[in-house]
Amino acid sequence: GILYIADTENYVIRRIGKDGIINLVAGSGVWGNSGNGQSATSTSVTFQNPNSVYVDSTGQVYILDNKARIRTVTGGIINAFAGDGNTSPFDESVQKTAAVLSAAYDLKGDSAGNIYYVEYAFSRIRVIGTNGLVTTFVTGTTQPFSLWIDTVNNVQYTGALGQVQMVVDASDPPSLSPTVRPTQRPSVQP
Repeated sequence: GILYIADTENYVIRRIGKDGIINLVAGSGVWGNSGNGQSATSTSVTFQNPNSVYVDSTGQVYILDNKARIRTVTGGIINAFAGDGNTSPFDESVQKTAAVLSAAYDLKGDSAGNIYYVEYAFSRIRVIGTNGLVTTFVTGTTQPFSLWIDTVNNVQYTGALGQVQMVVDASDPPSLSPTVRPTQRPSVQP
């Protein structure tokens, strides 16, 4: 397959193709926050610390930068998607470009076009709905760190202590009161 990498220390996003060749997707290798509306590989495109990358089924690239904003690359052009770069105060049900993303770590999307991310320090998972609003999807979790979404849009996540949870919610937009249940870890055979 194809692998996308958030190269945090070098302030770029890279793509490893099926042929093993590494290509630059976005960034100039310079620290900062500039370049929206330009070619993603322009020397004026900068990141502060890209820490997660997700690619949807259409090929649009979502980049979580500095745990406080999400940018997208569509057709080779980079743009702001969500977050204003601040990490406080916390806002609920606000437009994505005005939202505060606090200590966000991992992001993924579902087949309906909703984008989810974890806020580790605040023990919650938030969702950017297709309506453009950012809301809390699950709260009170045990410091979620990574997440993935299955083929029927159930969100699963791991906590800081390695526990795996599944959030069952097939609604669009996602419900604000989904069901959370532990999942079994696959057994490891010797």
